[in-house]
Amino acid sequence: MENTQYYQLSLWNQDDRILMDTFNGNNAKLDAALQAAAEAREGLAETVAQRGNCQVQFQTYTGTGSGSNSFTFPHKPLLIVVFGTGTYFYAVQGAPRATCRLGSNSGAGTSSVTWSGNSVTWLGTDTTYQCNTSGETYYMVVLMDVND
Repeated sequence: MENTQYYQLSLWNQDDRILMDTFNGNNAKLDAALQAAAEAREGLAETVAQRGNCQVQFQTYTGTGSGSNSFTFPHKPLLIVVFGTGTYFYAVQGAPRATCRLGSNSGAGTSSVTWSGNSVTWLGTDTTYQCNTSGETYYMVVLMDVND
């Protein structure tokens, strides 16, 4: 008689005699393995629940070419990263200024930022550095605090 690789369960050949002890031993091994897997899942679920303090949101928007950028999220935003054609912008919760860089050269600009609960507003001196060029599509990734 042979055994399986991982749990050493009995594998009968055609001419092997099936014995109750061997059959029950297989069931006991399966029962123990299933219980261990269930306990591991419960432990993992508890660990994830303790660590589940953030959520990521992705969205796009189209620049208007004027005014400020203002967004409201389901939870308090902690980090906002925006990508446009040749630009990227980032803002960190509580910081009064955000930075926008031009990918094609070393140019950089800043925007003033106002944080209020689940909302954020920013305004730059130039729509390019504000990620608000008229008609341009911007891609935004937001890391949010779900324990707000």
